[in-house]
Amino acid sequence: MRRPGAGFALDTARSRCESFEKIRNSITVVSRLRTPYEELRSHLIEPTVLELRTPWVEISVSVAGLSLDQRSRLLSEINAVIRPRDQVTNLLSEFLIQLSAFPLSYEFPDLALGSIPHREEFLEEYVSDVFLTPYSLAKAITESCCTFELDISFLRAIEWSWDIETVLEFSSTGNCSHDPVAAYSMLERMRYAGEIGSGKQHAILSRLESLLGNNESSFFWEISQHLWQTLHVTSLCEWALSPAMTDHLVGSYVAEYLCSERGHDRLIKKVLLELPVDQSTLTTTPYVRLDMAALRFASTRSMCALGNLLGSFEGFSRMETDPLADLLRKSSIPRAAIGLDQHLAIDKHNNHCNAGSALLNMLGSVDRATLTAATRLAELNFLTREHEALEFKTFGTWPSA
Repeated sequence: MRRPGAGFALDTARSRCESFEKIRNSITVVSRLRTPYEELRSHLIEPTVLELRTPWVEISVSVAGLSLDQRSRLLSEINAVIRPRDQVTNLLSEFLIQLSAFPLSYEFPDLALGSIPHREEFLEEYVSDVFLTPYSLAKAITESCCTFELDISFLRAIEWSWDIETVLEFSSTGNCSHDPVAAYSMLERMRYAGEIGSGKQHAILSRLESLLGNNESSFFWEISQHLWQTLHVTSLCEWALSPAMTDHLVGSYVAEYLCSERGHDRLIKKVLLELPVDQSTLTTTPYVRLDMAALRFASTRSMCALGNLLGSFEGFSRMETDPLADLLRKSSIPRAAIGLDQHLAIDKHNNHCNAGSALLNMLGSVDRATLTAATRLAELNFLTREHEALEFKTFGTWPSA
């Protein structure tokens, strides 16, 4: 489990995939259709290589398996305005499906899902009041999952801003049912677009790069502070997720996921031990603590919310290298990058970047209340990380819990 920290969600997502499987000549009819995000643009950088760009991701894809006519049509369709479901061609959809690990496209709801939606019973007592504001939701989370006092006052003046009705309308399968995977594809776009739009996270990596060149001791301390947050996440992963192992729909998947996560904290500790930093000076931020408490809250109550949070925690783990490892390789202690490289390799091997959508695929359709609650938990997660990035960018210091 990675949880992109302040400043790293976007930089991670800008990684480049120079090689990808060829798109099949025979385009088959698929039950799940995809259409590009509004921000997606594409052009040919070589006769058989297509470059795809959004403000948050950039990849290059071999299209040697397509005819010249198919390449031309595909390029035109990607760059066109967003299309309604009945205007999406199989060529475009199949291409985007093969790139579904990357945040490039919406997934239309699967109309073949059952008409009896999955409902999470705990919502009866929570929907009416707990989800009114980010603060009221965070308060419920801390009261339920924290044995210590956690400062959530930064949420008092914040209101919800994500458009719930748009998510519900897009993901509707009819009969008051919603496809959580379709909703997830829209929430991913909201999260990435929000990070780009606010601009709060850009300065962090630049700050580390500047410190590396001008004050390496401060660089080592600040990168250790980032890693300390990751250590907190990896150390509490089992605590946060184990309640979901009893769920009849996703329990076995969560158990398998947890098995693949065990030992990740040792890899982060290995990196920290390499760095000349007094670990007693490192602190866990209240934002990371709230994120982990929210994950526990979801895993005991809502598998739909859990899938969305899991996808956010895993971030965009298809990048070729870890951005923190890249910086450490440029430092006077390049061997410190080894543990981060191993962490990323394990995540890639276990396809963790798709963990959220894989879990959501097991749920079938969900009802309005379930999807509303999941969306609010996802937005709270976004708000928490944005505030963490803002505080660090503004003050250049790290808040402690």
